This record gives sequence, C-alpha cells and structure tokens, in this order.
Amino acid sequence: MEDDLLLILLLFLIAIWLRRQQVLAVKRIWKRKQRKDDSMLRLAEEFVGKECMVYLMMSTQVTGIIKAIGENGILLEDAQQNQQILNLEYITRIREYPKNKKGKKRSIVVD
Repeated sequence: MEDDLLLILLLFLIAIWLRRQQVLAVKRIWKRKQRKDDSMLRLAEEFVGKECMVYLMMSTQVTGIIKAIGENGILLEDAQQNQQILNLEYITRIREYPKNKKGKKRSIVVD
C-alpha cells in the first residue's frame, strides 16, 4: 500500500515538473516572437516615404509608397493613390523598389 502511494506521488511530481517545462517553453517562444515583431517594426520605419516592394506570405507582392507605420501594420499607397493597410504579422520582406543606373525604376524586377 505504501509503495503504491509512493509511486503515485512520484508520478504526480513528474507530471507537475513536465507541465512547468511546457509553460516555460511557451513563454520563451512568446518572448522571442515579441522581440522579432518589435525589430521588424523598427526596421520597417526606415522605409517610410520610399517606394517599396512588400512581400507577404503566400507569395503575394505589393508595391507602393509606405506612408506610415503603426504598431500592427503599414499604410501603403499605390500608384493610383489607393491606400491599404498591411498587417505586420504577414509581411516577410520589404525592399526599396530597384532602380537602374540613371535612377529610373526598373521595368522588370526578377527575384
């Protein structure tokens, strides 16, 4: 009887320890994600006022002038003066629109 109680207590302590390890792992991942999002926001601020190519998940590409950057998104204005807001969570890459030697926009952009 005492051996069974001891075994149950040991299993209970192991379960508590494993649960604590899971919680700590989730906290580490969450903190890492917060740092990554914050750094993307700071880096994206360098492109305000420039014509850029913004790459989103699912191989989508949007081109326009970045007007403003908020906590969760980017305000982008295209050539027809249409404005759209892009969620920072879905942006994978931002780059300035490539120009040729004379400073004109390239007509063909190969990635």
